[in-house]
Amino acid sequence: AGTAATCMPFAPEMLERRMEKVDKGAVRLQIDNSIDGLRAYLSAVNIRNKCKHPLFLVLRFDSCVGLLYDSSRAADPASLADDAAFDKMMSVLTASQDR
Repeated sequence: AGTAATCMPFAPEMLERRMEKVDKGAVRLQIDNSIDGLRAYLSAVNIRNKCKHPLFLVLRFDSCVGLLYDSSRAADPASLADDAAFDKMMSVLTASQDR
């Protein structure tokens, strides 16, 4: 179980969690999968411990955030046939976040 925890840079339920930005005037803004939703998520004072992991942002806000990689140096991390490529991408992203 210890190995699985080290490969999880964020809780998977965060991808589906309903989030809102609450302004000082108690105005609630639904955070959706758009550039405005991303802006609201990153600037929401009421959301503590925001996850800024690249993979989280790519999956949660896929309409406006993409993941670029050098295909000449790495296999396609989205390939379902290649678990090693996905594992390598996760370890590189996790290591870069720890810096």
